[in-house]
Amino acid sequence: LDGSPIDEFYYVTQCDGSTLDKMPFRILGRQYNLWPMVSGLDYLVIELFEDGGDYSTDATYNLFLSPDFVAYARIGDKGVNTYYDDIPSGSLNTITPGAGTITIGTRFKVTITETGTAYNAVDLNLEIDGSYTNQISISCQSKDENGRCRQTYANIRIDSYYKCRSCGLCGDFVTEKSTGGDKQSMPACDGSDIEFGSGSDISTTPEAFDSYGWTYERNYWLTVC
Repeated sequence: LDGSPIDEFYYVTQCDGSTLDKMPFRILGRQYNLWPMVSGLDYLVIELFEDGGDYSTDATYNLFLSPDFVAYARIGDKGVNTYYDDIPSGSLNTITPGAGTITIGTRFKVTITETGTAYNAVDLNLEIDGSYTNQISISCQSKDENGRCRQTYANIRIDSYYKCRSCGLCGDFVTEKSTGGDKQSMPACDGSDIEFGSGSDISTTPEAFDSYGWTYERNYWLTVC
């Protein structure tokens, strides 16, 4: 909308009507074109909010999760944004698998465990307020010519406390699966229904080519939603 790149999409974020005081995080996926016509998940950015309240543009911390790196940075420090490669090394705090539990701010605790060396597989446990735990498992699917993982598999499991508040490209936990017809539906950022089907033919599934990711492209979400 403002000329920003269209390569970041909210996989998990607040549903329409939900606020940061009830769900103080968002999970952003940065997409990368490893091949001309196909993009995939490069890495995840978990936006962490110390303060509650209504919707906010800027998190307190950004936690970056890739099969190749895990690090966090505080918003406001030099060069910190949602693009890992743009952040000066002095503003990044690296987390090493097996290093134990790392406390971020006053509300968040992170544990990273290596689960496999063949695909750089790691598990992340994110504990919030000492009560709720989100788990993410990632592994590398494809690397670029420099050997960096650019296509990442991710399995996101959020705490049941957040399920009724969670929307995004991963869907929600309220909409029932349709058993008739070829289409399914999920909520857009404003709560309206978006229908989608399987396929890659623009004449039959034009929704698959929506540049704004069914309203969950980051710039669109922050500007319009």
